[in-house]
Amino acid sequence: MNIPSTRNAQLIITARLISDFGAFLNMVALATYVYVLSNSAMSVAIFLASRVAGGFSPV
Repeated sequence: MNIPSTRNAQLIITARLISDFGAFLNMVALATYVYVLSNSAMSVAIFLASRVAGGFSPV
């Protein structure tokens, strides 16, 4: 078993987990900000739907 290769894989997986957690916190913070500004759950729903739909658009 190649020790450096295993270590690199662990670092990549850890970095991905931290990145995904940051993306989740970003989504929660932005949704909260939209709610605070608009005081409307519908605005938050539209924001979240557009954020999700934006991920499916072709580059």
